[in-house]
Amino acid sequence: MNISFQCVSCEADFELEAMDLMKDPALVICPNCGAKADAGVVESAMASLDEVLTQFARMQRRFRVGLSLEPDELSDELADRYDGEDEDSLWSDEPDEEDEEE
Repeated sequence: MNISFQCVSCEADFELEAMDLMKDPALVICPNCGAKADAGVVESAMASLDEVLTQFARMQRRFRVGLSLEPDELSDELADRYDGEDEDSLWSDEPDEEDEEE
């Protein structure tokens, strides 16, 4: 299963294998400009996706399941829940100290 990405900075499109991301969450790097995703966020997302796929597989005895997700759906439905100000949140618009040094 491939996951498609589009870099917000340079708008480059690229795809990565989900299984590769489960093994190494640091792989989400824009091939055009080098922008990187937070490996902790990717790791959490991949663990959640693994659980979703496991549960869908259990349903396959009775239903065929397809999954489609558009970027607009993420921002519209989840923006109110995860605004980056919750200290337990995995996302922040503020750069990490280690990123500022680079």
